[in-house]
Amino acid sequence: MSFQNEMSNLFPRVNGWMGMSNIHVSIYSNTVVDMSNTEVGTVLKMLQSTHTPELIYKKLSFLFDGVEWLVDEDTFSKLILVLVKYELSGSYFETPDMIQNPVTGHYFHRVALYPEHNLVLGFRCWAGVENGRFNFGWRFRVTSLESDEEQQKVRVEVTRRQKIVLDEVEEVYDMIAEVAEVAEPSVNLVELAPLYEYNSEVYGDE
Repeated sequence: MSFQNEMSNLFPRVNGWMGMSNIHVSIYSNTVVDMSNTEVGTVLKMLQSTHTPELIYKKLSFLFDGVEWLVDEDTFSKLILVLVKYELSGSYFETPDMIQNPVTGHYFHRVALYPEHNLVLGFRCWAGVENGRFNFGWRFRVTSLESDEEQQKVRVEVTRRQKIVLDEVEEVYDMIAEVAEVAEPSVNLVELAPLYEYNSEVYGDE
């Protein structure tokens, strides 16, 4: 049985898996919305005010029922805000728990485990602004681990990352606070729907 078929049996609520690897598969979502103001602070405020990170967490929790989350909803939401801040600044958020796809070079932040099946689940997101449009998407990847010792290492590294996120998110909050109320982003929440109903169509590499 292929790894993808194994994961389909393990997570029956998920369909449209991507990846033909024998050690990992993933799902993703991407959307583009029009915004009158695409400054970093305004974008971050929009994500926060629309509860986008929390809704993504809820959706993933539903799809991947049975996994052991190493982060709660609040911490996951803060991680997304920090990741977007870095993305819009043209850099990436470097943390101890990151795992890199050796083919694409993309980094995933590990957020959950499935100990009984020796799996680790990682999240990454991307963000960009151009010509008054905001592009935002995410990918959630399931990868096999080689040993129980690796699981313990992941737990330790995620704990270390949490402290870094808490420090970094304070700058995010400061940027959001500087956005005037009258500059509330003009974004249609309906357009954000694809973020919560994940998309199985091909969108680049992992």
